[in-house]
Amino acid sequence: MEESENCAVEAVVGDLISDCCAGVIAKDGGDSVNKEKLLELGLDEEAAGDVLKMFMREIRGYVPKSRFDCVNDANKLLKAEVVKLSEDNEVKANYEERLKTLCTRHALERELSGKVFDFSLVASLIDVGKVEVLEDGEVVSGVFEQVEALRCEKPFLFVDETSFEFDGIVPDESAGERDLGSDVKEIMDVFSAAR
Repeated sequence: MEESENCAVEAVVGDLISDCCAGVIAKDGGDSVNKEKLLELGLDEEAAGDVLKMFMREIRGYVPKSRFDCVNDANKLLKAEVVKLSEDNEVKANYEERLKTLCTRHALERELSGKVFDFSLVASLIDVGKVEVLEDGEVVSGVFEQVEALRCEKPFLFVDETSFEFDGIVPDESAGERDLGSDVKEIMDVFSAAR
């Protein structure tokens, strides 16, 4: 092919690509670009074949603007949805963390109820990060070890768990049957005589 024909072929291919980009002709060539139309433009058989080959090579990977816009809009919607889901996920994570903290605090209250003088003070000294609690609120681990360590370090925070046995006299069981009126009369007589 001569240099002038090569320039003509490149010019035709350039026009075809421009038309393709403008959406005038289809990407795959279809009926819009064919050898007959190129022959009608005044190209010979060989040049028309070269133009078609060059055109198909040039538009490989071409995406029509309408398709590009559609995909671009869908991409923007998906990005917005990802942002929304990320925010929702963060809110859910915060909620779950607060729920875990509340469950742990209630489990601690149940475990320490009646065993400490000041629950808030003892709870502030316990590392809740080390406490494991089941969904039903049962403490699995982490509390007992820390409570025992606190009991050794600060025994004044804990109620003494030893049982008390009261010493003293047993009240007279017959005291309820006595007539207190006569006792009062005797006491009054004693005081009267002493005057």
